[in-house]
Amino acid sequence: MKKYEITSLSSKGQIVIPTQIRKRLALAVGTKMAIMTDGKNVLLQKIEPPRISKFNDLIARSQEIRKQKKLKKSDIQAAIKAARKKKVANSI
Repeated sequence: MKKYEITSLSSKGQIVIPTQIRKRLALAVGTKMAIMTDGKNVLLQKIEPPRISKFNDLIARSQEIRKQKKLKKSDIQAAIKAARKKKVANSI
């Protein structure tokens, strides 16, 4: 594959991602992309939906920590409430 491809910006601000790149990255119609810039360069990054296995791993790990620290449901609820209060205070 070539190191780079050339494309053009349309009057609507759209660009065409070349076929080889779309195939290589499995980009299809409707694929969500994040776009970022450093003021000189533009980066497009495919947004991957979260995997359920990653979510399940996160839940399992949080349950392990809860057991290790002997936390009760009320402890967790209090921590969430405090974090939300702090976030609101910092946003003002």
